Amino acid sequence: MLRQVEEVAGNQVEACGPRRSRRRVGADFQRAVQAYLLALPPVNQLANRKGILEVGPANTTVPIFETMMNARSVFLTPNNNTPYTWFWLDLRNGPLVVEVPPNVLGLLDDMWYRFVIDIGMVGPDKGKGGKYLILPPGYKGKIPAGYFVARSATYSNWIAWRTFLENGDPKPGVDRVKKYTKIYPLSQAGNPPKLNFVDVSGRDFNTVGPADYPFWEYLNQVVQEEPTESVDPTTLGLWASIGIQKGKPFNPDARMKKILTEAA
Repeated sequence: MLRQVEEVAGNQVEACGPRRSRRRVGADFQRAVQAYLLALPPVNQLANRKGILEVGPANTTVPIFETMMNARSVFLTPNNNTPYTWFWLDLRNGPLVVEVPPNVLGLLDDMWYRFVIDIGMVGPDKGKGGKYLILPPGYKGKIPAGYFVARSATYSNWIAWRTFLENGDPKPGVDRVKKYTKIYPLSQAGNPPKLNFVDVSGRDFNTVGPADYPFWEYLNQVVQEEPTESVDPTTLGLWASIGIQKGKPFNPDARMKKILTEAA
């Protein structure tokens, strides 16, 4: 670690002398590494969102790996022996209803990659399917009966669930997803819009966060777009120490940019 710090420091010698300069660079590097570790979840969520939204817009597009995944798509944790349904919600215009099909196993995570609610077999619908009402940050409106209610701390939210092979065939589970899945604003419950189901098996795209300097640009985008009240002060403080703070421009100088690039 010390050797890395010294390499990052390079020939940066300030008027206060080389020893103090190295000490300062070392402190900045250590903070950047800690900030990096804490930023891995939201950065990878943004990469996940960017990759999936290449298929189509949030709230109206439902990508399905109808014949399972393969190595052409880059993901963090999935396997290649079950079909996935994998889509994004945008709550900026208010609550959304997601009608979930029976016999799925899934979850909803927020933009900080934090669990919001289980869906399907281990969720409140117990594998029978049902209507989930997803509420945006700070929502104080009326909550109607008849829904499984989830409150999210962020506007962007990711839903993924698995269906299962039946006698070795993925088609029955995929067909149920297409038949029963609906996504619509609560205000349009009486007339849900049509969804676009897209088979993404074999598609070449990436949902894993970048390394080097772009990592920090991804983090800054999430911090600027989403409420930060649910993020602990220590994490926000470390991000602020390397120049990422809500409502403020992220514009590191050449010295700090070099340190951030090395840390990521």
